[in-house]
Amino acid sequence: YFSAVDGAEYPYVYDPRLDESAVDIAEQKHPGHLDGAMRIVTNNNYCVKCHLVGDYAPAGSLKALAPQLERVHERLRPDYVHGWIANPKRYLPYTGMPVNIPYDKPVSQDLYVGDSEQQVAALTDLLMHFDEFVKQKFTLEAYLPAPAPAAEKAAADGGEKNDKVTKIDAEAVADPADRKVPAALPEKQAAAVQRASGRLAAMKPLPLQQKN
Repeated sequence: YFSAVDGAEYPYVYDPRLDESAVDIAEQKHPGHLDGAMRIVTNNNYCVKCHLVGDYAPAGSLKALAPQLERVHERLRPDYVHGWIANPKRYLPYTGMPVNIPYDKPVSQDLYVGDSEQQVAALTDLLMHFDEFVKQKFTLEAYLPAPAPAAEKAAADGGEKNDKVTKIDAEAVADPADRKVPAALPEKQAAAVQRASGRLAAMKPLPLQQKN
């Protein structure tokens, strides 16, 4: 029903602009394609002035906040996003979003070197591949401790095991008479344990019987 009302193709036809290879081709033709688009998004005169972007929220009333840009690729099609950025009032006449990139007036070349159409296309590509772009640019590697070299880890594990074995062996061969009674035992029980330890120490092994 909604497709018929909007005049959209149905069933949905896959858009090749969603392929990562399309972004790779755009980057080859225009180095810094997505980086320039991100500069536009994060410039205070444009997207972040109203839109949520990831964890960032612009100052002002919560009611005035515009939709989250990092989720555009989950909700909208590339052709719709491209047309909305170019002229949002064509889709929603009462929207508060202005035409940020007029056809004959591209944004500053310090942000993105190119004409208006190239800039709108770059913003569309960025929003359609926002999650992949962020994963490539921002990782946790710089914040995580470096893993220990394999040789050092093996040596540390081996040393720890040897310490445990030595401790167990020492307890096994210790003279029962020399073992200390835990201080936590009651006095009568401690005395009984001490006497038992003394008897064990005094016991002599039985002589071996020789066979005829």
